[in-house]
Amino acid sequence: EDRIYFQTKFAYEQTKKIRYAALADFRSQFADGYTYYDNLPIDSAKKISNFLAPAFVTVSLGIEYVPFKSTSLLFSPVAAKYTIVNNTRLSNMGAYGVTPGSIFREEYGMSFTFRYKAEVVKNVTFATQLFLFDNYKNLNVDVFWDCFLFLKVNKFLTTTFTTNLVYDDDFNV
Repeated sequence: EDRIYFQTKFAYEQTKKIRYAALADFRSQFADGYTYYDNLPIDSAKKISNFLAPAFVTVSLGIEYVPFKSTSLLFSPVAAKYTIVNNTRLSNMGAYGVTPGSIFREEYGMSFTFRYKAEVVKNVTFATQLFLFDNYKNLNVDVFWDCFLFLKVNKFLTTTFTTNLVYDDDFNV
């Protein structure tokens, strides 16, 4: 899997179900990404991404509601999303929403995070995390949605199926 993802959260419990929370995460990849064109030789592939091109850093402050042990909802009216494009060609193109020639873009808005994890049947667990970010300037929602299905075969072998859905209207590569 060509993905780097770190997330950390600090939460202060107000009641058993309500917490004040601060969340920070980092997303990028470690290998080059290419787009390939039909009816052209393989060496005509165009690089569209690599390590730190793009990278996304988000930080947010808000209130987390935990109605059940398996479920949490975090609403953050104070959030920031930083996009990094540390590749000269992609930066000069204005890829991933950065100003052409710039490697950094900042957005301020609100975010919402939904998490759910539960055992479906014995040795099968489903988990999902939906992260939404809405920039206060243009009101277009960015979506990062991850789903996982963990299958425990025995104490030595586990299989995991994942999906990673991303939508951001600033992607233009």
